[in-house]
Amino acid sequence: LIVRRQHHFFTFNFIGMVSTICTLGFTTHVIPPDEFGSRGEILLNLLLTAVAFKFVFADSLPNIAYDTKLDVHINIGFAILSAICIENCGITYVKDESLRERIDYYLYTAIGGFWLFWHCIFGFAAWRCAPASYRLLRPLPILSQLVPAAHVEQVCGALQGDPWQPAAGGP
Repeated sequence: LIVRRQHHFFTFNFIGMVSTICTLGFTTHVIPPDEFGSRGEILLNLLLTAVAFKFVFADSLPNIAYDTKLDVHINIGFAILSAICIENCGITYVKDESLRERIDYYLYTAIGGFWLFWHCIFGFAAWRCAPASYRLLRPLPILSQLVPAAHVEQVCGALQGDPWQPAAGGP
């Protein structure tokens, strides 16, 4: 019996979707800064979508008392959308139009840079953790006493191969 974690479902359906929803918040930059209502409408819809997505996400995982990496990613996404909302509120108080445009550009660039940096850090952490999780899932040496040696060699050989391919003789 080979046990492997299949992270693809959570990677694409949760992390990918939250990233997409939060990245869409940057589309409000094409709306002029003085049209706060239009920007706010888009951002609040995205924020409500992210909150609803968090509830769907919470229902699909067991309840635990600590934040998982997925929770942290979703919370960072909320922080990004909130930062864009705060920026849009604050920029309306700048009266000089050229100064407002420049501040708007630099703040969107800073928030977008942080969002990109977060994805690089998150992706690097996931990439570094993947080999460790495969090592943790290897059979224990004591298995050789409980299971025939041929089966243990088959399982160990399968785990040393390509982790995305099913083991030979597996389902």
